[in-house]
Amino acid sequence: AFAKSWMDLKEHPKLFVPDFVFRIIVIALSFYLAADFAVLANVANAETFVVDNFLVENVLNAVYFVGFFVVIQFLLGIAIESIRYGMINEIIKKKKSSLSLFRTYIKDYYFRILKLKIIVGLIMLIAACLIFLIVLPLNFTVLKESLTITFIGLAGLVYVLMSLALFFRYPIMILNNKNAFESIIDSYKFFRKNMQYTLLVGIISSLVASLALFGARLAVVSVGINLLVTVWISLFVFNTFNLKRKS
Repeated sequence: AFAKSWMDLKEHPKLFVPDFVFRIIVIALSFYLAADFAVLANVANAETFVVDNFLVENVLNAVYFVGFFVVIQFLLGIAIESIRYGMINEIIKKKKSSLSLFRTYIKDYYFRILKLKIIVGLIMLIAACLIFLIVLPLNFTVLKESLTITFIGLAGLVYVLMSLALFFRYPIMILNNKNAFESIIDSYKFFRKNMQYTLLVGIISSLVASLALFGARLAVVSVGINLLVTVWISLFVFNTFNLKRKS
């Protein structure tokens, strides 16, 4: 699956197009946001009695813009994921993948992926709250520091286990045509049945991402490597799940 994912990437370079367009949009919006803050910084250095009122008004505008930017990036990112996963699905099933089918991919997967992200986010939030409620009463004991460290470690362990339990949620949703709830349940069942396999795939994916991050020194190179690794990891995870479900 490792070598096959690189071969698939080589044979289907159009897989890069959606994520490339997404990064261009994000970079453009980031520059616009940076320019906005640069204007605010220059005004803050000016000596005039209207500066305070101007800053209050424009800082609020900047906050609104940042919020808008985050929401747009999140929603647009789901559309890009829908297209990428739709194309990977066609490649794995040895069908002809096409960027011209992007509307179909978005229609088929967008809201399922959105629901899945919301549910997973809520699960993580509930787990974090439960751990916090356990830590809070113990935080006033003599062993406050050691207990805090222990429960931070526990929180990290819970996060890793939950991430592994939900690791194959997207391949299950796309390849097996499941809804958000079914994807979560089936991913957990797959993890319980194939713990070592899931852990191995997770470690390989994390190592590739870490090595790519470590190797990227320049900003332009970093964006390019991030693009390559993002698409490859998606292919790799889908291929490894497809390989295991056939065995």
